[in-house]
Amino acid sequence: MRRLAFVLFVISPIVTLTAPARAGDKPVLGNWGVETQTISATVRPGDDFYRYVNEGWLKTAAPPPGMAYANSFVDAYQRTQGQLQKLIDGILVSTPAPGSDEAKIAALYRSYIDVAGRNQRGLSPIKSDLDSIWAIKTHEDAARLQGQPFFKSPIDIGVVTDDKKPERYVIGAMQAGLGLPSREYYLTAGEPFDGHRAAYLAYVADIFKRVGVADGGDRAKAILAFETRLAEAQWTAPEQRDPVKSYRLLSIAELQAYAPAFPWQIYLEAAGFSRPTELVLTTDTAIQKSAEIFKATDIESIKSYLAFHLVDDFAPNLTEELDRASFAFNSTRLHGVPEQEALEKRAQTFVTSTFGEIFGRAYAKAYFPENYRAKMDRMIANIRAAFHKRLDANPWMDQATRKAAIVKLEAIVKHVGYPDRWRDWSSVAFDPTDLVGNRRKAEAFARADAIAKLGEKRREWQWSYPATDINAGYSPQMNSITFPAGILQPPFFDPNADDAVNYGAIGAVIGHELGHAFDDQGSQSDATGALRNWWTEVSRAEFNKRTAVLVQQFSGYSPLPGMRVNGELTLGENIGDLGGITIAHEAYRMLVDQEHGGKAPVIDGFTGDQRFFLSWAQVWRDFTTPDQARQNLLSDAHSPSEFRVNGALRNVDAWYAAFGVKDGDKLYLPQDSRVRIW
Repeated sequence: MRRLAFVLFVISPIVTLTAPARAGDKPVLGNWGVETQTISATVRPGDDFYRYVNEGWLKTAAPPPGMAYANSFVDAYQRTQGQLQKLIDGILVSTPAPGSDEAKIAALYRSYIDVAGRNQRGLSPIKSDLDSIWAIKTHEDAARLQGQPFFKSPIDIGVVTDDKKPERYVIGAMQAGLGLPSREYYLTAGEPFDGHRAAYLAYVADIFKRVGVADGGDRAKAILAFETRLAEAQWTAPEQRDPVKSYRLLSIAELQAYAPAFPWQIYLEAAGFSRPTELVLTTDTAIQKSAEIFKATDIESIKSYLAFHLVDDFAPNLTEELDRASFAFNSTRLHGVPEQEALEKRAQTFVTSTFGEIFGRAYAKAYFPENYRAKMDRMIANIRAAFHKRLDANPWMDQATRKAAIVKLEAIVKHVGYPDRWRDWSSVAFDPTDLVGNRRKAEAFARADAIAKLGEKRREWQWSYPATDINAGYSPQMNSITFPAGILQPPFFDPNADDAVNYGAIGAVIGHELGHAFDDQGSQSDATGALRNWWTEVSRAEFNKRTAVLVQQFSGYSPLPGMRVNGELTLGENIGDLGGITIAHEAYRMLVDQEHGGKAPVIDGFTGDQRFFLSWAQVWRDFTTPDQARQNLLSDAHSPSEFRVNGALRNVDAWYAAFGVKDGDKLYLPQDSRVRIW
């Protein structure tokens, strides 16, 4: 329900690790870790470093079927799909023991590719749910359904870590309920948003026609009107980034008094919370207004809303006809993706998204060498030491804040590769002929497990990511950084690549995640993960002065005609990128001093510092469809990849020195205009 960690990148498929490199092997990319053949012969580094490094790749990049991106994450996804399929194929031709992990994987996969069975069953897997919706007579009846899995609600709830008491869990509630990607899709005039709304109306009406419900056009208009009112009430994406404003702990009695228009007790009991005593609102005013909108909306519109979203949610798991209709709107229209992935690849994604925690255990055991973890441990230690060094020398942070910052830095817990403990799924038995039922079983397990947390101490052992995920993250509540096995592959990490390349890629990612502990959000939690102010007013003012310049810089970048980067929305990630590069470069220079007497070898005409920055730019090469890019600008906390390179590096003094960037170059910033935080 709630974003618990600051992640490196957002992408739909869960991706897995390639086969480990063998000792003595060449790097996967190029001769030393960077594909130098993509470097431009005409673009100057100081004018556009992103295109200087990636011009050759950008000329041919195109998203694969089913994807809105072509980038390093997708490259890794494509490289690993074949291997993942071999693993699944091996399971399918074997005879797994009943109840084993392999039996569960086989059942999930077979249930997805059983298209003939899905077509034959039609709507029957959700018929009882639809019957329950059409039987609703009151708003209380509706709330009773909305508390259950798979029923859309304007208010979402779940179990989260308590921001102010992170040693415990609490029920959390936040704004929800929209069918389009974000509130701006309802409230922005002009194209393409007018066209998206028209297409949404047509899609909703078509879904009702396909399931045999009359008056689909009128029902679609009622749904759009209801969701538009919700959108008007919701917080913007930048507003949701404020951790202090996003925390309002109320007793159930206080909650009912604050938002009396919603039947909270019925809703919470239906969700499995039989005796709740308190709840955290993360978007309080939006929830209050959404409750009022819910009560003021006629019950027939609420029924239409629930019925459409139930079918839309399950459409990819029902008939081919519904699957294609869902893809045409949700992927092609909204994201610019013209073609689905092959069925087998979609089945892989379903298995990993449903059972990725346990599947990841088997995958990491087979393909994640312990020497990868050992090397990562050394790099994290080196980069933490470099960060410590920079905090010691920080010119604007006073001693009291510096001392607390160092305590927090040293307290950060690292997770690398895969966890040492997993949840016990032995009670769950999947059915190879019941895809929808398998989704229900997985959701029931997850919900019961989440509710059980309310009576437990914090699970230090549980990760936010499966081991197969290509991503990385920082959790302010846990004060931890996580690097799943999936990201520890090229171009992010390659044990056979040059040190400069690894420090410029995974090293900068490590620095990025460490830096989140001290960005505009993470800096508001202390070493224990508790949300509290541990900064002096003087240090906070100095920090805000610097970050305001970063906001101004990034707000000036325009990746699409008529649209700019939102510097406030992306501030935390921009701080992470700038800090990550700076800290990782410091660590690399420390390594060069220790191992090369202060002078790195020159390889293919590139110095060590040049290879470091080339690696960072290579990591972020990207092509995104315009529709997806537009959505990202509205709601994604990450800047477009081009500016994760150019926007960050133009503030890094070492980059200027490495490539001789000077006044007159397009990316040049005078010394007094560069943002220096860490």
